[in-house]
Order: sequence, then C-alpha cells, then structure tokens
Amino acid sequence: MKDVIPDSPITISGWIIQSFHMSRPQVRELLVTSKSRINLSFDVWTSSNDLSLLGVVAHFIDSRDRLRTALLGLPRLVGSHSGENMATCVRSVINEYEFGHNLGCFMMDNAENNDSCIAELKRYFPLIDKKRDRLRCAGHIFNLVTKAILYGKGVSKWQKKLLGASDDDTF
Repeated sequence: MKDVIPDSPITISGWIIQSFHMSRPQVRELLVTSKSRINLSFDVWTSSNDLSLLGVVAHFIDSRDRLRTALLGLPRLVGSHSGENMATCVRSVINEYEFGHNLGCFMMDNAENNDSCIAELKRYFPLIDKKRDRLRCAGHIFNLVTKAILYGKGVSKWQKKLLGASDDDTF
C-alpha cells in the first residue's frame, strides 16, 4: 500500500518522469520499425510560473499497421520562442530517438517562428522540404477566424509582443 500513496508533493511527477524514461527504449523501437515516415507536431506551452516547454509528439504507422501517437519529449525552451531556439529542442529530440533519416511532415500553428524553425531544421535534415512538409493546424486557423469575427481584425499589440518574448520578458 505504501508504494501507491504519494509521500511528498513531487512523488507523482517523479513517477511520471520515471515511467517516461523507462518507456523510451520501447518508443525508440516503434519509431525504428515504423512503416511510415515519422510526422511531428509540436508547440510551446508556458506555465503560470513562466516555465516554457516544447511538446514534441510523433505520429506514424507501426509495424502492425496501427496508427501511433507518442510523446517524445517536453524539453525546456530557454530564452525567446524563436524558430532557431525551437529547432534546437526539436533536433535534440529527433537525434535522441535516431529517426532523422525518416522524417515526414510537421504540424504546427501558423506562427512565423514555426517557418523559421523548419528552415533551421532543414540545415540538419536535408530531406525536409519546407513547402511540402510544413503543415498548418486547421484547429488553430479556425480559432484565429473565430477571434477575428468576435473581436475584430488581427491580434493585439500585447499578443504580438508576447510571441517574440523570452521567458523573463513574458514574466
């Protein structure tokens, strides 16, 4: 019973991190034996205590012809949310799982920094075609259209400023 009752505020997060690290070899094997290219979606999330994380998720067909989705990492994004900074995080995840030779498409929102992220990734993974492989999230497009209808044209100056801000600036 003692093994299932958290004994400190960080116990559950420790269990999650331990489980993530333990499953990493199995996920790597699924990626290596994938029947399809490995498609990635990623986005930056900033917590209320100003910690920026880049969620990197893989989408692929496994060796048993099943569609798979796997969280590959949540690396910390230090500094601005620039495409170059994001590409450094994404590249480290791709290299960690060793599937850079089998990259497919990239699903992201419409932010300009995602275009520069793909351009930066292409420097390290020449198979990337910036026009063909850079997909835009329909959900994000619908959200922007809805905001434009509800609140008027464009985004506020504050939102524009926030997009290029570092962790410290955002805080």
